[in-house]
Amino acid sequence: MVLCWLLEALSYRHSVYPDGIAYLEIASACAKGNWHSLINGYWSPAYPALFSLVLSVFKPSVFWELALLHCFNCLVLIGSLASFEYFLSALIQHLSITTRAIDQEWKPLPAWVFRAIGYALFFWGSIYATPPSVETPDVLVLALVLIAAGILLRIASGKDSWQYYAALGVVLGFAYLTKAVMFPLSIVFLAVTPFATGNLRRAASRAFLAFVLFFLITSPFALTLSRSKGRLTFGDSGRIAYAEYVNNITPRAHWQGGPPGSGTPVHTTRKILDAPPVYEFSTPLGGSYPPWTDQSYWYEGVRPHFEWGGQLRALRHSLASYFAISMQLGGLFIVPLIVLFCFDQVGYIARSFSRLFFLWIPALSALGLYSLILVESRYVTPFILLLWAAAYAALRVPQSDISKVIVRAATFVVVLLLGIQSMWAVGLAASPRGLLPEN
Repeated sequence: MVLCWLLEALSYRHSVYPDGIAYLEIASACAKGNWHSLINGYWSPAYPALFSLVLSVFKPSVFWELALLHCFNCLVLIGSLASFEYFLSALIQHLSITTRAIDQEWKPLPAWVFRAIGYALFFWGSIYATPPSVETPDVLVLALVLIAAGILLRIASGKDSWQYYAALGVVLGFAYLTKAVMFPLSIVFLAVTPFATGNLRRAASRAFLAFVLFFLITSPFALTLSRSKGRLTFGDSGRIAYAEYVNNITPRAHWQGGPPGSGTPVHTTRKILDAPPVYEFSTPLGGSYPPWTDQSYWYEGVRPHFEWGGQLRALRHSLASYFAISMQLGGLFIVPLIVLFCFDQVGYIARSFSRLFFLWIPALSALGLYSLILVESRYVTPFILLLWAAAYAALRVPQSDISKVIVRAATFVVVLLLGIQSMWAVGLAASPRGLLPEN
């Protein structure tokens, strides 16, 4: 995996994702001592703050900045890989504890199945959803969500000491600083935490500690941002995206107002020519392209509002995106379908799945929240991993020779399908067009 990530990073060493321009400029400003640039209503602070430390150490020329950023993404992916192992170990341990004395005939899938398919799925996500050539904080979100889920699994397994609850609050706090959408999703994680142990009275006070630490970490940035905007906010990326994709405000790059009901812009780029449309934006923001430096400034005054037509259009596009992702990951359905067809334990499996609510409730909440506006694979990969883990952990197979053969064959097919997709993408990146600079 690490070698493939490095290959991907070097293949696209001179290309940049649109979001990466903004994050790179914020990081460069921080490396020069301008930490106020992190107070941005659209771009979250954790990712550029971390990369600014890398810039301060290596001090690359402009020519090598992007290559260094891609190598930094490889390091973050390695951290995400460690986070996945932390999560996977907790899942396997949770299954061994919770099913030890329940039924000696029907057992969960073997640990090697979770590792084989889990790592194949993680590899697929790292290549298709969060590759090192895409300069966004989604890979950091992946790592933090997996750590939070691993902590939750340990709490549900009986390790409900104060330290685990405190760690959960801290991890979710940094997840919000990585991406604004994690603020409401962290509330969902924290809300299900007290119910994970089965001892609500004991868990309530510990979960309260997690809430307190979460708000202690998130409030400095959220309050500073709210003060700069003159209103209470934890980030404007969601409301701007809703206005763009649901309310269909036009034009998106230089909003001058409209359609009716969408609000009145407080700050606008100055339109100096109608045909062709030409805009001026020399002040007050800097950056290589000021309308992209902080979109929340230019969209100040926008009023996102519910409308049936726009919402149904967004949901239709989201469902199409989920369908496309499910087609790519169609191999994952092989093991559950074979287990359900061959062993007919639907009721038992459904009960086992319901007991893992602390994994699938946050995951479904995230998928539902994104479906209201926009779905991309890099947004939902962490939550697909949680759903996969909950679904596979609920499966039960008999302890017989034939069941072992069936499970082994199905696992081989799933890993093969995911591996072919991943290596195909790596092969495209390693092609001469990807590795050699153009003339």
